[in-house]
Amino acid sequence: MVENCERLGVSQNRSVVLGWFYNRCCNAGQAPIADSRPLRGARPQFPIPIKPDGASANARTRRSKGSVPMRTRRAACSCGRLEIVCKGEPVRISMCHCLECQRRTGAVFASQAWFARQQTTISGNSTQFTRQSDANRSVSFRFCPMCGSTVYWEADAIPGHIAVAVGAFADPVFPAPTYSGFEARRHRWVDPLLAVAIHHSD
Repeated sequence: MVENCERLGVSQNRSVVLGWFYNRCCNAGQAPIADSRPLRGARPQFPIPIKPDGASANARTRRSKGSVPMRTRRAACSCGRLEIVCKGEPVRISMCHCLECQRRTGAVFASQAWFARQQTTISGNSTQFTRQSDANRSVSFRFCPMCGSTVYWEADAIPGHIAVAVGAFADPVFPAPTYSGFEARRHRWVDPLLAVAIHHSD
């Protein structure tokens, strides 16, 4: 076939030869098959429709297909009788090293995710305990009267928001904290956390 093409003055380039042969021998009597692939850098034959907001129809479709639904997370006590459902992402995730949080949790620091009140839905009975924080502001904790787990709380320092204990989500891939407070009271072996890219304060 290549020799025949050479005699007819056709290049030996394989794609050209095969294309010529196919159109010549296999599509006899028919119009040559055009390559439907667009040329590199070629403009579309018809203008892309633009929506009133300036976005093309294709762009709007891509945004619609690629949109991420609002995430819902559920936090609960140990026995499951008290729970809080949070929609969307928290406005802040923090850890606290104050002595009161150490006593409350039994751990060397507390970790909490703050949500706007309208993002949350609470179900189940809770018992309230209110105390003064190290900053001398009121904090009200809600815990399950059956198992005693603290699930969420509210603080005068952050009105209109609810803090949820990160551990109550039972989610190992929950986002990392972005703020660390009362570090003057932290345990020294927690120092490796200082390498984390978060805001630190004493």
